[in-house]
Amino acid sequence: MASPAHPYEPDIALVGCGRWLRRDDQAGLMVAGMIGRLPPAGCRVIVTEAPGTDIPAVLGDIRLLVIADAARSAVGHPPGSVARMDYWEHKEHLRTRCRTDTHTLSVDLALELAEEIGDLPRDVWIYAITAEDCGYGEEVSPAVARAIPEAVAVIEKDIAAWRSAQETCHA
Repeated sequence: MASPAHPYEPDIALVGCGRWLRRDDQAGLMVAGMIGRLPPAGCRVIVTEAPGTDIPAVLGDIRLLVIADAARSAVGHPPGSVARMDYWEHKEHLRTRCRTDTHTLSVDLALELAEEIGDLPRDVWIYAITAEDCGYGEEVSPAVARAIPEAVAVIEKDIAAWRSAQETCHA
């Protein structure tokens, strides 16, 4: 019998959120699609246009939740910027910002619901790729197209560091 490709049960969920055919809003979907081709050990990759229902459904025994999504522009974050936010450290900022932005409302509500029912893991990271244009269309803007591989590299590096820290703690 062949050994499993990864020695871990899935304990990481990477959720790429967005909407196909909405230009830069595809960024999170594209990031997850790229990582999903060769996912990190123990990582389940989900691509969703319905994060409000899909995020709570995948949590189970997950110890690290990673979300990749496009975000509207903010001061200091020009289009194509990639920023990581720890949900537990910045949840009030996220809630305040998302209440005025219907684009991210379902991600915010999914995390809030999962927290209320006690399913949200201790480690929740949100990688926001600042969008330039979320109008109808298939093409992402040049700035966001350049940011997608950068986001993939950062997420993969951060997951590897998290995995290494978990192994060190349990050794």
